Amino acid sequence: LSNLGIVEYRLKDYKNAAERLEQSVKINPHITQNWLTLGLSHYYLKQFNLAISALTRAKHEDPKDPRTCLYLAVVVRDYGWGSAAEMKSGLRCSAVATP
Repeated sequence: LSNLGIVEYRLKDYKNAAERLEQSVKINPHITQNWLTLGLSHYYLKQFNLAISALTRAKHEDPKDPRTCLYLAVVVRDYGWGSAAEMKSGLRCSAVATP
């Protein structure tokens, strides 16, 4: 399921990618890449709350993955929360990688 979800994400079929990845994280919730891709799928579907939730879980699974911080920052910015979201949620990223 996760491989299919990632392929669908790469094909920009975000709706089906999100559905597959939701199933995948229920089966194995400890794979950071699945949470990351799920978050990005929700982001492209303009489902910002779901995107933030999935990316926050990705950060929980691998706190040192700089991609998670980068994508969380983009989603939070586009959602309009700015730095208030970081302060309220307690999410802190010590370093953000550039693409």
